[in-house]
Parts: sequence; C-alpha cells; structure tokens
Amino acid sequence: MVQVVGAAAPDGDENIMRPIIPRLSVALSLLSLVLMILACAAGPAPPPPGGGQPAPPVPNPPAPPPGGVPVEKPDAELTALQYQAEFGGGRGWDAYQRYKDRFLKVTGKLAGYGYDLQGVPLLFLDGNKSRFACEEKRPASKVLPGQTVTLRGKPTGALGVEKWAIVSVTGEPPPTVSAEQLLQDLVRDKAGTDQKWKGKTIVLSGQVAQDYKNGVVYLTPPAQPPSVGCWFYAATPEVDRERLEQLKAGRKVRIVGMYEGNGTLGMSEPIEVLP
Repeated sequence: MVQVVGAAAPDGDENIMRPIIPRLSVALSLLSLVLMILACAAGPAPPPPGGGQPAPPVPNPPAPPPGGVPVEKPDAELTALQYQAEFGGGRGWDAYQRYKDRFLKVTGKLAGYGYDLQGVPLLFLDGNKSRFACEEKRPASKVLPGQTVTLRGKPTGALGVEKWAIVSVTGEPPPTVSAEQLLQDLVRDKAGTDQKWKGKTIVLSGQVAQDYKNGVVYLTPPAQPPSVGCWFYAATPEVDRERLEQLKAGRKVRIVGMYEGNGTLGMSEPIEVLP
C-alpha cells in the first residue's frame, strides 16, 4: 500500500499527516483568481490600427512582360523641319537606326496639298518646305491650310516613314465664303473684292453650275461674267476620276483654295461633295 508523504505537525499536536494535493489545488485556484482580476483591471486589448478595421490587402505587383516580348517605347516627337533634318542629306540610315523601334509624331502647319506619281496624297507643311505622304485619301476632309496637324508613323528604312496617319488637328480653318456672296461682291466692287481676298486661302461653298472639265469647275454660270470657278492640279487619272469627276452640276460642294482674283480659286482641293 502506497502512502502519501505529509508534513509533521507542530510539537504538542497530534502527529497527523496532511495531504499535499489539496493544498496545491487551493493554491492554483487562488492564482487563477488573481490572474482573472488582473486581466479585468487591464481592460480590453487595443483595437488594430485603422479604427478597428482590418488592414486592406496588399495588391500584388504587376507581372513583368513575358520573356522575349519587346516593351513598347514612347513616341518620338519632332517638328516637320526636325524630321526633314533627321532623314535628309544622306543621314536617313543613321536616323532609321535611332527610331526603327519607335513611332514618330511630327507636327507642322499645313501649307497645301499635292499628289505623287502613284496618286498618293501629299501634305506640304511649314511653307512647302516639308512634304509627307498621307494614308488619308482625301486629306482636305481632315485638315485645312493654316491649321496645325500632327502625323504619326513608323520608319521603314532610310527614307523614313512611308505613309503617315493624321492623329490631331488644331487651329482655326480658313474663312468660308459662298459663291453667291463672292459673285455679288465682284459685281458691286470687283477691285475691292480682289484686294480683300487675293493671295488668301478661303473655303468656297455653293452649287456646281457646270460639270468639272479640263481642270476647272464653275459654281456660277461661266457664260455670265464675272463667274466663280475653281482650278485644280491634276493627279493620276485614277485619282482624278474619284476626286474630280464627282463635281457634277447641281451638287453642293465645299472647296478650299487660294484666291487669285477675278472670282478664281487656284490650287483647289475638294473638301466635301454632296448629292
């Protein structure tokens, strides 16, 4: 039989062996009570930062581009004259090496229009000093002389960009004059009207009086002078069939050109032709 070891009673008392385990239970109970009192006195735990709201999740960083995929470089911005200096004078190959991985944006003021031997439209910028082949078949519908245009394209070789896209146009367009009003002004004061408009670019609006023929279209009857007419530079036959042969009697048109006097516009270009 196993006996519990106890402590001896003081002298004069009975020699009674007291168990140790009950004393330990009492001590543990007292310790638990003290800890509970201390916990209540300390108060509740402070809230987490952010007013008690949980912290927002940390977003994952953007994934890097897959290996072997080139990173698109920002467009290089140049004036029309800077572009001509970069790719002109035998320096085109060096310029191509600098810009072959980038799109170019070129800005300049439109002076006029033209067409190359293949019928591709040309924009003459900054006083006809720079010319740019254009993707737009009818660029006059997008930008008019005197306005500032921004073109965008990517070099394909030492000659630079093959064809440019029109991306933005700013500035006021040329003044618009109706053919009827111009005719009235000529009848009333031909010298004063010619002095007012000669050498200036205007937009002429009106109705075709006689079909386009031999480089000219009339917006008032040519047999009753003074008359109002527009002269055009020829492009290729294919381009002119679409560009000029639509100028039929009775159709409403808007045409831009330089006033040369006596009711005549030169270097004209159709803007809009309505049935």
